[in-house]
Amino acid sequence: FVAGFSGILQFAALYDRPMVMINVPVMTFNADALNFCDRARDIFLPKKMYDTLNKRYLTFKEIFAIERQEDSRYKIAEYYDAHGIVLEENTPEEIADAAEEMLERLNGTFKYTPEDETRQKRFSELLVWACEGRNCFVVDLPVGRNFLRQNDWLLE
Repeated sequence: FVAGFSGILQFAALYDRPMVMINVPVMTFNADALNFCDRARDIFLPKKMYDTLNKRYLTFKEIFAIERQEDSRYKIAEYYDAHGIVLEENTPEEIADAAEEMLERLNGTFKYTPEDETRQKRFSELLVWACEGRNCFVVDLPVGRNFLRQNDWLLE
């Protein structure tokens, strides 16, 4: 099941279908409901955040620092608007790569390289840091393999 980060994902969870969550805008936040994700089965693609004032993309650490500061997904969105940060949709190529990864996972042919494992581990470490001292919902899923390969600068 490939879909954006919305209520439609509940159908995939209800029918126990693997999910590729795309265009995820916020990865840690206080919420009144949870999506039912399975770290062993599901993957996701975050949106990239472009800072129009500084003319560059934010790293995951910078994104998580904002999420730690604002906490509510609504306040996070307001912060991005107020600070000229534009959230970019995943490209068709990124989505196709993630769908292909899911097919490989389902067929039992999926593999990480040692570099891929290092990237996933670094993302997990940043996610743990983002949640320290907070009671929040976490998109605790692997990031699409090719997304991290093509955007490993996000992990700096």
